This record gives sequence, structure tokens and C-alpha cells, in this order.
Amino acid sequence: MLKLTVGFIVVCMLLSAAVWAESPTQWTIGYDGSDANTVSLWHMNEGAGSSAADVKGIKSFTDFYGNYPTWVTGEFGAALKFNGTSTAAYAFGPNPGYAFGVNPFTVECWLNPAEQSGMPFIFDNTGNWSLRLGETANSLEAYIGDLDGGIAVTSGAVLTPNVWQHVAMTSGGAGGKLRLWINGSVVAETNISAEAVGNGGSSPQITMGRWTYGGAYYFDGAVDEMRISNVERTFAPVPEPASLLILASGVLGIIIRRKR
Repeated sequence: MLKLTVGFIVVCMLLSAAVWAESPTQWTIGYDGSDANTVSLWHMNEGAGSSAADVKGIKSFTDFYGNYPTWVTGEFGAALKFNGTSTAAYAFGPNPGYAFGVNPFTVECWLNPAEQSGMPFIFDNTGNWSLRLGETANSLEAYIGDLDGGIAVTSGAVLTPNVWQHVAMTSGGAGGKLRLWINGSVVAETNISAEAVGNGGSSPQITMGRWTYGGAYYFDGAVDEMRISNVERTFAPVPEPASLLILASGVLGIIIRRKR
């Protein structure tokens, strides 16, 4: 009976485990996503009002712009929905900002985008870096600003409209790679030269939902669980729910056979 009970608990843990795994930490349901390398993390679970708090206490989104983004159901709890024409959110606060210069960093979130093109901005750090959609529909683009004009990498049509997916940009710093990730897989990358990387700006401001400068490039879609880290993170593919069920069933079957 004890073996069967333990087996049942294991099955429940497998079925309730997160659909997201990350190295060096595990992103799971109930895990707050914060570790020693997390600079800022916004769960966006407020569900109401006009602010989204930073778990690390550095910068909260306290300035909702235009018609205000709306609160919707996210991948984990609540999320912010932008309308693509007039909504944005700003996070101000004291330095340090997020200009990582020659050092590695990661920007990631869960994203539910509408089908959109024309470079709408998901996040913009005032010339230092940005994560945005590309010129063509359902593509993704990452940019790092520097004094020589910047470094950009663009994917093909890899985003799925109206579906939650994990997206990330990772920088290996000087001499490393600038990579785009979707659901744990690298979809585009480019080299970062040691000479080219630098701080394109000094503002600590983060803009979510549009380009910082001027009323343009608005994002249409929802954003959840935004995290900025001071390391180049790596990710593992998201397992399908069916795979988790098959794995759990197999474990339970083995336990029952051993019991008999």
C-alpha cells in the first residue's frame, strides 16, 4: 500500500509539474522564477489596477499609458494585454539600469501575440536593447544597441498567433552569441564582436508594449512573467502535456506491477 501511495504522489507531481524547464534553474508552477542572477521579475499577477510589481523591488511598471493595457488570464495567473494601437506600460526607477554592456544577459517572458508585423516592440530599454516582433508576420527580433549602430538578429515565421509561448533573447556578451529562443529552442542567432558591444544608452527605463521614442510600433498581444537576468541562460524544450501523461502512466504501471 505504501508503494502504491508513493507512486500516486509521483504521478501527481509529474502531471502538475511545469511545462517549462530551464538551466541552471527550474521554472515550474509555484516557483517564483527568482534566483541570484535575476535582476528584475514581473509576475503581473495583480489582475487589476495600473501597476505591476517587480519581485526584486527595483522597478515596477507604475505608469500605464493611453487606454491602459487590460488584465487577462495569463500562462501563470494574470497577464497584461496590449491593443496594438495605443497601450503601453513604463517602469521607472533608480539605477542600476539594464545596460549590460559587454556582459551576458537574458530577457524572457511568456507571450501570447496577435498576428502582427512591422517591428512592434514587446520590451524596449531606451536604446540599450529591445525584444520585438520582426518586419514580417510572426517573426521575432532581438537588438542590442551600441555606438556603432547596434546588433540585431531576426527569426523566420516562428511565432504562433493567439497561443502562449515562452520567448527569450540571450546575449553571451563580447565575443559570444545573440540568440532568440521560442519554447526552449534556438530559432536564430548571430555573433557578437568584442568591439561592437557597448551601452547604447544610459536610461534605466523599461517600456513594455511599444517603442520608447514616439508613439509608434505598438505591440498587440498579452505578456506574462517577464524576467531580466545578468547571465546568459539556456533553456530546454517544453514537453507536450501528452508526453507528461504517458510518462506518468508508465511510472504508475511500473509501480503497480512491482506491487503485485
